[in-house]
Amino acid sequence: MAKVCVIGAGIVGLSTAVNIQETVPSANVTIIAESFSPNLTSDVAAGFWEPHLLSDTDVDLQRKWSNETFEHLKRLLTTSEAAECGVTMVSGYQLFADGDLKHETPFWAETVFNFRRVTPLDKAYLPPHNDGYFFTTLLAHPALYLPWLIKRFVGNGGVVVQRRIQSLLDLSGKYDVVVNCTGLGAAAIVNDNTLQPVSGQVLKVVAPWIKHFILINTESELVYIIPSSADTVTLGGTYGTGNWDKTPSKDISKRILENCCKGVPSLKHAKVVGEFVGFRPVRPTVRLEREVLTTPKGHLQVAST
Repeated sequence: MAKVCVIGAGIVGLSTAVNIQETVPSANVTIIAESFSPNLTSDVAAGFWEPHLLSDTDVDLQRKWSNETFEHLKRLLTTSEAAECGVTMVSGYQLFADGDLKHETPFWAETVFNFRRVTPLDKAYLPPHNDGYFFTTLLAHPALYLPWLIKRFVGNGGVVVQRRIQSLLDLSGKYDVVVNCTGLGAAAIVNDNTLQPVSGQVLKVVAPWIKHFILINTESELVYIIPSSADTVTLGGTYGTGNWDKTPSKDISKRILENCCKGVPSLKHAKVVGEFVGFRPVRPTVRLEREVLTTPKGHLQVAST
């Protein structure tokens, strides 16, 4: 029986661990992580499916991965577990107020539901913009989806260990395969100097009247308003490179709220119930690699994501 260790308990780590269990039922799988939900970057995310292309990663691969994720969420949506795992449909608008009169149709337009360009009728009640489109996508609420994955993992016989891993050598002789899903932690664990933190600050507000998402691309930033549960809405966003400070900035929160209120004035009356900062692990290309480490205790197969 193969012994597999997945390092990291964010959305990538948990999804990987469950997938290994279901693909190789005979494997003995353990998750080791320093932190678990609700104290992760994954918890800060809105859980909104909309891929963005990375120029240094093969475009066809990115399309393949994006479509597979959408199909996975779509399958969950049609099961009796959809409510527990927090997968739902959400419709809304992606708008552009950046000066360009026409934007290319995104590569994922045929994957989502109901994709269409904005019309003069839409423009009559939407925030000012020069181009945009409407579509229906899928959303996995992190507050529900992450605990559901853990429950599924443990129910399949998985083992969960809370511990900080300093080096992959710490696991040599204990596991046959290690899957590194540590996100920014990989910078220290495998000396990946190309990884950079890109901070994202969001607000959670109570606004049960908001049923559609609105994403507004301006010349300087992205403003987004995304329903995240029955009564809360996620407001953002920021893109701060090289910043390791997890303390929410009051000035940034004020700016986020002001920007979102320009788009949807009724948010002025929404009660702020949370301010959060998460770090997106960003590198020039997606890392999906396999190597074999030779250690004093034998060979260790390592996959990095």
